[in-house]
Amino acid sequence: MQVSEDTFELGKAIGQLLRGDARGAKALLVWNPEQLAQRLEIERLGGHIDQLLRSVAADAYIGSAQEAALAPLVSAMQFDWIRREEALSQLIKVFEENGIRAAFLKGIVWSHIVYQRPFDRSASDIDILISERDALHFHRVMQRAGYRYRDDKHTFASNEFAYHPRDDAYPFEIDVHWSLCDLYAQEPVNLENAFKRAVAWTNRKSANVQMLCPVDDILWHCWHRTSTDGDVIRLRSLIDLSLLAHRHKDYTQEFSQIKFSPIEREAVVSTFSDTAAILGEDAIPAEWNAWVEPGSQPYSRATAVLENRRQSQAIRHRIASASNPKEGLRRLWETGLPPKRWLEQNTGKTGWDDYLYTCGERLLRGARTRVWEKLKV
Repeated sequence: MQVSEDTFELGKAIGQLLRGDARGAKALLVWNPEQLAQRLEIERLGGHIDQLLRSVAADAYIGSAQEAALAPLVSAMQFDWIRREEALSQLIKVFEENGIRAAFLKGIVWSHIVYQRPFDRSASDIDILISERDALHFHRVMQRAGYRYRDDKHTFASNEFAYHPRDDAYPFEIDVHWSLCDLYAQEPVNLENAFKRAVAWTNRKSANVQMLCPVDDILWHCWHRTSTDGDVIRLRSLIDLSLLAHRHKDYTQEFSQIKFSPIEREAVVSTFSDTAAILGEDAIPAEWNAWVEPGSQPYSRATAVLENRRQSQAIRHRIASASNPKEGLRRLWETGLPPKRWLEQNTGKTGWDDYLYTCGERLLRGARTRVWEKLKV
């Protein structure tokens, strides 16, 4: 994967800013203002860098050409956040009125718990995790509340579905998961019961609103970061981890006691290592140093995880594109069930009973999903 020199330059400066080092501000304030704004808009970091520059080098930044260039990005992120908060409030009200418990994921939560200004962390949609047993009730409630179901989002092989925004004035899609593990893909097996371990989202007064527990939050972030090329090289993902690692540094012992599958471990190590390599060693607190591979080539390990996941997804996509369950089963047969080594590599389980149970259970879950989708209740 080719990474531009200015990515490393920008990453180093941001890492210094995160640590309150004025050298980071000095490095950014010599950039061409328009080029800096353009790059930060691509990275969706305009608001956060504005906040860091104000905190670290207010005298040099305020009134500068760079401040003027970033001002439209900051205003846009503020407006976006206002709309997102209204969309979130509407959704939480629906949950409260209908007794739905949900754990919110990723940026919608991190913007409040690890960023100084919530609008500094953008989010293009609202991701939530619900209990699998609540899925049908949830679907009925969302339809009654005016959220339009996305037919193209929900597939036979994915434990995920989505809804269009209820109001075009608040254009945030609702992505719903009832499991953070997927059918036959190399998914994070240690997140199977993430909803049961969810904790209260403390800055929200609703008893129906939760967030992932700290160890799940870290694992999910590392896994999600290795899901696409764009996420692998996005500086914002590394900044997220740095801030999360500092917030959750008291949970390192609990995290280290998890028996990770090889691909889970690689996703975690690659993300921690890239964060230290790009943003600087201090971007990861010492408590998490066991997950940093010294001298690791930036982005190489994360790219390997991504390629590994893509290979495992081939069978999932064949099933997902089938026109009906029978065709899906035929394609599954033609492709061949995932080899037993798939289970061994991803879960550490070596017995045939575990292998057959896992394949059968996930296949049935996918079949139930397909039937439910056809109900269109």
